Amino acid sequence: MAAASGKKGNRSGKAPRRGDVSSGALPGGGTGGTGGAGGPPSISDTELLSLPVRELNRRLRAAGPEEAARLKTRRRTLKNRGYAANCRAQRSEQRAVLEEQRSHLQAEVTALSREAGAMRSQLARMQAQYRALQSLARDTAGGGGGGGAAGAADAGDDARSDGGGDGAPSDGSAAAAPRQ
Repeated sequence: MAAASGKKGNRSGKAPRRGDVSSGALPGGGTGGTGGAGGPPSISDTELLSLPVRELNRRLRAAGPEEAARLKTRRRTLKNRGYAANCRAQRSEQRAVLEEQRSHLQAEVTALSREAGAMRSQLARMQAQYRALQSLARDTAGGGGGGGAAGAADAGDDARSDGGGDGAPSDGSAAAAPRQ
């Protein structure tokens, strides 16, 4: 019987099929243990999953080796099925969280892009105003004697009051003249 079971018998640790005579199972379905190799399981699936390992091993001692191997394989299959279901649920949950984060980040990027555009246009206006003030300061300083510096300071004051404080640089270096 050892030579016959080496050819078709155990199929690398898998439970025997129904009617597999070479594995030790009787053609009628019984193996001499508790529940046949092809018969109904002696332990329900829920019980098989919930049993502690010690209790399962105690019960498997009373069963035949084929039945024990079949129940262990079934338990491992059921546990793997549960792990896979948990993994799918967690992946789905994580995907929903990540999609929500993505939508928040996209909204933030859009808002920051709008703000950057507004700041660029404000910068362009301020640079143009600064160039105009520099040009005015050069024209007044080169055109007429001692009053030119005072005129540039007045022009800077006018530009700041018209622009609501958006005129020359905040340190006043371009429009201010040294006081005497």
